Amino acid sequence: NTLGVSGSRSVSSTLNSYARFSAIAATTRGYYNSAFLTNEHIPFVEFTFEVLETLKGNASGSIVVEMQVKPSSLRHGRSYADTAAKAVEYSRDWIANDFDSQWNDRQAILFLTSVANVRTDVTGRPSSVGYVFTSRNYWGADAVLNDEISIASPNKVWLPSKTASGSSEFLLDVPDKDGTAPSRMLSAFKTDITTAEASVDSSIPGYKECLIAKEKEEQEDVERPPDVQFSRTHETQSGLPANTVLLAGGLAGPQYRYHHLFGDDAQYFTWDTTDTDTDPSNGYTLDLKQRRPLYDSDYVFEVTSQRAVFVPCGHVPNTRGRWTISVVPPIGTRHELFFDVVGDSAGLGLAYADDDDGVLKPRKFTDANGASATIQRIDWQAGTVKLKVSPNTAIAGHILDFIELDGSVLLSLDVADATADAANNTLSWSVSEQPWHDGDKLMVWIREAR
Repeated sequence: NTLGVSGSRSVSSTLNSYARFSAIAATTRGYYNSAFLTNEHIPFVEFTFEVLETLKGNASGSIVVEMQVKPSSLRHGRSYADTAAKAVEYSRDWIANDFDSQWNDRQAILFLTSVANVRTDVTGRPSSVGYVFTSRNYWGADAVLNDEISIASPNKVWLPSKTASGSSEFLLDVPDKDGTAPSRMLSAFKTDITTAEASVDSSIPGYKECLIAKEKEEQEDVERPPDVQFSRTHETQSGLPANTVLLAGGLAGPQYRYHHLFGDDAQYFTWDTTDTDTDPSNGYTLDLKQRRPLYDSDYVFEVTSQRAVFVPCGHVPNTRGRWTISVVPPIGTRHELFFDVVGDSAGLGLAYADDDDGVLKPRKFTDANGASATIQRIDWQAGTVKLKVSPNTAIAGHILDFIELDGSVLLSLDVADATADAANNTLSWSVSEQPWHDGDKLMVWIREAR
């Protein structure tokens, strides 16, 4: 069991303490720092509270909680001391110069957790200390040290009453120059906590853990980069079949891990889990695949990872990465494009794509002489495939390959065999049967004839 609840945000089995500030004591402990192979001492401040009421649990009398501190005089230097006496000096310095004491001697709501629930490398903790503040910053050589006992702290771990004499209404932030600040009644806090804990459905595996992890992400958002945390690149060949594995990863663990892709280019990729059984702990693969043949370009998308345990409450961890997939064409390729076939509304059995439909892209390229050229239309009608390209000489000496999703070539057309209409910038080929249908997704290669 733990003591204290982090506002109305906590859904773990935390308790709410209604207490009065009664005393402050400072102490220190040494710990073994393997990074420097030295025995150093960390300055701590202990706070003693008289417990008036707990929402849960049986805490009574007084409780002692502690916080690691770093005086403002040491803000740009290391806060650890070579001796216990020096660490005590640092603690007293913090109390004298950094602690906001204007909220002393009034009732407060405390947000605490049992020392037994804290993971730490610090040893030698006095037995009199049973609780620590709920912030993640109370331990560690690289901890961000804030005045967490202050209502002005971004990591608030207590909320003082509005009046020095005590009341049932507690401040949520430090009052402004006019003396006003948001506040909440003790009864409302109790309702929030009860409601939050009731929402944890223990019958759904992983639901409680999911909500706790979700809150932790929210509480740490202020310390996370606003965008991606890492970037990766990968190079592949153009025209490869749909479901080609670009990156294969072997994993094992208690749950499968899923990836969610975002961005305009995310539509061309998927991250698939493959397993020969239903047990993720004995190994599975997580493969990045392409959904269709890709043309020459850089494809950029962002991805977040999600463990199966987070599915029940819809939580996606806030770690995000950016991938750039560079697609390189074979030697001798003049141009590559997507060709998504669209049926003609006039019902003429016409399949086509043009700039108005936006399904023929990219349309512009550079011909063998370095001049700009544009493919304006590809269609089929009455046994004829017609390509409108400006100028019509832009692809002389080349072959057009229409590639299906499985990577096979549906149709190859040699420009040397085409009938040219210079006035309309069209090239036409007679074909024995309809090569594609409405809804087909193709890729087109314009490559040198050999």
